Amino acid sequence: MKKHNEFLLKSKDLIEKYSSKFIFSLGLAGLITLYITTFCSIKLNQYLKWSDHIYNIITSKNIEGPIYIEQFILIISIISIMAAPLLNKKFSKSFWKIFFFNFISFVEIISFVSIFIKGEINNLFIISTIITFTYLIWIIIDILKFIDKWIRIKKSSDNQFDLVKLTFIWGIILLLIVFFK
Repeated sequence: MKKHNEFLLKSKDLIEKYSSKFIFSLGLAGLITLYITTFCSIKLNQYLKWSDHIYNIITSKNIEGPIYIEQFILIISIISIMAAPLLNKKFSKSFWKIFFFNFISFVEIISFVSIFIKGEINNLFIISTIITFTYLIWIIIDILKFIDKWIRIKKSSDNQFDLVKLTFIWGIILLLIVFFK
């Protein structure tokens, strides 16, 4: 009974600590998911016309799909990549984050491929997209908190920022904007 009460107290503390962050992440992920599903449904019609042409080329040339050994190797490779953090002697928080990120990325890729195979957006795609973006936003919030702590001057009692570090961050942001433009 004592362990049960301790578990409930720890659960309550975790819920109080992370509830606003989770709800914000979930809300933003929901908006991103709606945008992605709308974008995919618009682009899916164009893709299906093109995929019929590719299907006709493949069937006329007798090109076969992957054989079973290739599928087996693919599955073993993916499981190995996902299990690698678990086999480490040091079970740290970051390894679990990497494992969970690999897992949700794998599910997201499978669901994304399934919408092109089936030709329609299904529930697996919507749910995996919302989970993926909720987790990504969660990680981005953690990164922003870390950057905020890193930029602040520790010797100062005021909330002052180190201008050199702040300039460095702005330089990285501008580099990314130019790179992705």
